Amino acid sequence: MAGENLTHGLIAHGRLALEPGLPLMLRADESAEQFRAYFVGLHEENCLVLRLPPNVGVGWQLGDGSLVTAKFLNLGAVYGFRSEILGKYFKAPLRFLFLSMPLHVEKVEIRKHFRVSCILPATVEAPGASTQGMVTDVGLGGMRFECHTREKAPSDIKEGDRVTLRCLMLGMAGVQEIPCLVRGVRQDSTRSSLGLGFDDLAPEILEAVRGYVNRVVRLTEDVDL
Repeated sequence: MAGENLTHGLIAHGRLALEPGLPLMLRADESAEQFRAYFVGLHEENCLVLRLPPNVGVGWQLGDGSLVTAKFLNLGAVYGFRSEILGKYFKAPLRFLFLSMPLHVEKVEIRKHFRVSCILPATVEAPGASTQGMVTDVGLGGMRFECHTREKAPSDIKEGDRVTLRCLMLGMAGVQEIPCLVRGVRQDSTRSSLGLGFDDLAPEILEAVRGYVNRVVRLTEDVDL
C-alpha cells in the first residue's frame, strides 16, 4: 500500500493509537476475500488483538503464520499495514485474532479534508447579500452551503469572497458565526451551491466539527476500503 509511513505516529511507546471497536478490513495473501475484524487492544504490548464477528467467514480458516493486509478508515484517510497471524481463540461467543505488531503503517488520503453529510439550517451573509439555506456537508476544512436558486443572492457571491456563515453548530449552544472563504460556486436552474473553506476558525468550533466528523466516521463501518 503506497503512502506516507506513519508507524511512529500511530504506534508510540508500544501503544497503538486506535480506539477499541474500530473496524478493520483484512485480506490474507492466500485469499482474495476480505473480512472484517474489530480492534480490541494490545496483548502484552507485542501483538494486536482483534475481535471477529460471528459470521467471520474466511478469517477463521487462516492458519498461524498467514500474512494479512489490514486497512482502516480514520478521518478522511485510509491507513494500512502488513501483519502476521500469531494465533486465534475460539470459544463461543468469543472469537479473537492475534496479529503481530506492524513494522510500517501507511496513510493514503481519500481527500484533503474528509467531509460527512449533514442538514443544518444556515444563513450566508456577505456585503449587501444574505441568503438562507442548508449546510449539506461538513469537514475539518470547510462546509458546503446550498439553497434554492430563487434566493438569487449567491449570484452576487464569487470565488475568493469572504462571507460569514451563521448556523447552529454541531454540539454547541446558540447560533455560531463562522468566517469562511468561498472556494467554489455552482448554480443551475433550481439550486445554488457554495463551497466554503474555514477562515481563521475559532478552536472550539473546530473541535465541535472534529467531534462530529469522528462520530460519523466511526459509525460508517461499511465503507469500501
